[in-house]
Amino acid sequence: MIRIAPAWAVDSLVLSQARLGNIFLSTEAVQIPLQTTGDSVSWTVKDFSGVQVAAAVTPVPGNGQATIAPGLGRLGYFELHATAMRGGTAVASADTAFAVVMASNVAGMHDSPFGVMTHFAHGWTPDVMQVLARGGIAQFRDEQYWQNVEPSLTTPATYTFAAYQPYMAAAAAAGLNPLMELTFANTNYDGGSTPFSDAGRAGYSNYARALLAQYGSQVTAVEIWNEYNGSWCTGPAKADRPAYYTQMLMNAYTAIKVVRPDVRVVGGACVPVPLPWFQALFEKGAQDYLDVLDVHPYRAIPEGVELDIAALKALSASYNHGNGPKPIWATECGAPDYVNPGRQDMARYMVRLMTLMRTAGVERVYWYLAYDYDGYSTGLVRAPSDPLGLYVPSSAFPAYANLIRQLYSATYSGQDSTDARTRMYRFTRGGSDLRVVWSTTGTAQLVLTTNTPLTRIDIMGVATVLQPNNGSIALTADATPFYLISPVTSVVELARDVIVADTYLGFSGTQGATSGTWSYLNGYVIPGSAYDPEASTLTPMTYSTTNYGYQYDSFYSFAAVDANGGHPSARFGYSVVYPVWTIKRWLSSVKATATFKGTIIRASASGDGTGAAIYVDGNPVYSTLVGGAGAVVTVNFSFVASIGVGSKVDFVLTPGPGTDVNYDYVDFRVQVSAPPAAPITFEAWQRQNFTAADFINPSVSGDNATPSGDGVSNLFKYSANLSPNAVGLGAVPTCGIATIGSNRYLTLSYRQASTSTDLVFSTELNAGSLSLGTWAAGGVTVGQPVPNGDGTQTVTVRDAVPISEATQQRFMRLRVSRP
Repeated sequence: MIRIAPAWAVDSLVLSQARLGNIFLSTEAVQIPLQTTGDSVSWTVKDFSGVQVAAAVTPVPGNGQATIAPGLGRLGYFELHATAMRGGTAVASADTAFAVVMASNVAGMHDSPFGVMTHFAHGWTPDVMQVLARGGIAQFRDEQYWQNVEPSLTTPATYTFAAYQPYMAAAAAAGLNPLMELTFANTNYDGGSTPFSDAGRAGYSNYARALLAQYGSQVTAVEIWNEYNGSWCTGPAKADRPAYYTQMLMNAYTAIKVVRPDVRVVGGACVPVPLPWFQALFEKGAQDYLDVLDVHPYRAIPEGVELDIAALKALSASYNHGNGPKPIWATECGAPDYVNPGRQDMARYMVRLMTLMRTAGVERVYWYLAYDYDGYSTGLVRAPSDPLGLYVPSSAFPAYANLIRQLYSATYSGQDSTDARTRMYRFTRGGSDLRVVWSTTGTAQLVLTTNTPLTRIDIMGVATVLQPNNGSIALTADATPFYLISPVTSVVELARDVIVADTYLGFSGTQGATSGTWSYLNGYVIPGSAYDPEASTLTPMTYSTTNYGYQYDSFYSFAAVDANGGHPSARFGYSVVYPVWTIKRWLSSVKATATFKGTIIRASASGDGTGAAIYVDGNPVYSTLVGGAGAVVTVNFSFVASIGVGSKVDFVLTPGPGTDVNYDYVDFRVQVSAPPAAPITFEAWQRQNFTAADFINPSVSGDNATPSGDGVSNLFKYSANLSPNAVGLGAVPTCGIATIGSNRYLTLSYRQASTSTDLVFSTELNAGSLSLGTWAAGGVTVGQPVPNGDGTQTVTVRDAVPISEATQQRFMRLRVSRP
């Protein structure tokens, strides 16, 4: 049968859903129903890594309906591209995504540390709860607005929860556990400002009690306000936020505990993890009126959050009457992916951030958001109206589902000793060892000692069993985290270059002036002029505290530098407005051909962009524009440049092409590294020159192996300070004749690594023949070794017997060995 579409028909291909959000359990067959005007549909499926894992042509019967069944049989995130064909010609196309996850029982996981932010109070439909439950996301955070709950002032007070009861009933049915934010102001109290009077605080506390009475045991935790140190505090309370928040918190906590002593009161209400804010609260006694501290550790780069949490725990403990720190919840966290449509970078970020917070002791974490909403594209799944389909997953959804599966009920036990860029965190789960592994920069080469097979589980949940080779397993780690299950006796990381400076870790409240220290400057620069690091217009900035944390600022508006990055400015108020640069300056403590690796992230593409540059002693070595029309908002870079001891290395932010400073804050994090020191042992040389897989393979990395195929062994190349893949001629001794007095002698010259401590060099003599003669140690060293300027020295040894007519044959050779 040949089906001919009517001439008036609009060619189309519409993909629908057999499971809400195209989220399937591992026990279910993946099916993507379709409707098309074509006679067949050609389709491909790519996985998280962009690798095509399935492709086929599905015939379409006369009714135009068919089903794509990829039949992958694996967990993960997948992108489907389909093209409708008719008579061999493409007539329409469509895209969607789907995920395959393991089943979870969220009703039995109310102790789970993992949750998500939702906005059912804004009118979201509860059907997305089915999606959350499929991902094992047992906790959700939402609101029931005070204004809507108490719309008018009556005596006695009356409260209505009609707008919120449906989603709470749906949550109970789905097995999800709510954290209720108690927000925001009410026009019946304090003129609609944040509560600042006794009446306002009493009204807020009564609203909290009414909510708990309404929902009973379904609500086990409430959060007192949201981001009070940020934009959600209005009116007179802004004059002294710590004081007014503490008063409101104390009143609410006392009222809640009278009726529900079991309810956990979450307080702090801040963004991100601001120590000055918490210190101000603690000094006013706020910590005595909360059960849990809450933070919103938003950050562009996940690493470092563990340091922020550790500092908060120490501060909390110092004010908690000898009882240690209060528990900490991160009730919002997240970051978008500006690069990948499938949000693969967001998935990597999420797993790393969540893992770091768990290692730091954060008791519960909530990702922001469940789905894309109100301009925020950090959803685990897509918005209902997304072109890819209702609640279609981003790659972060199966990544989170897998993270929860791995770390739910796992207890943190420590970190393996590795390079600072390599993260290996150990957990214990059900009596088994579990590790989460990644590398923040570059690739880590790891050798694990174990006699037991390991299970490697990738970010999507796909498991691979690794067998040990002579008691070792080789692994590589990059920016994509993975999990390891089974015991490991030891971890050895093969050598990397050495970090000598880090813009983030080097940040401090002290202006430095000596080698290896940091200073923080700003100043105006006339456009078109050469940058002068000694210019008098560059002045030190002032270290200060804000409700958000610590930073350097100055008399120039907006100019700021903090640990993560900074904000440039302009010389406003003058007849000529010049751009103002903000500068982190490192005084180099090393001489090296250094590698600069970094990331620059601008939160917005609006405005004209932010300039970022690096100068060494006033000479530009790197520059870029981040954000602005047509420019990317995330830049990763790597380059090499020469630095010397005392070099001024300036990390500069500028307002971009003009003096528009709107949206100009950027995260600007850079690590500077230098080559490692010359190896002093053969094993150290192996670690510097082989991958992990080759390191554990003696036929490649062993003493007598010749991986380059030139016949010169690794041991000889190490002895001459050569890499294993270098041409080995430089390691081969050379023969000569030396005249000493009236005699001539056969000589042997060889290169010797100056730093090696584990080699024995011995010359041997043979007075017979190469095939029949006997070799014996001997020879006389001629003079002193001659430095070659490349980490080696040339040693010359002569024969003990002079050349004469009676000497028929004399041979010399070099033996290199390890004791």
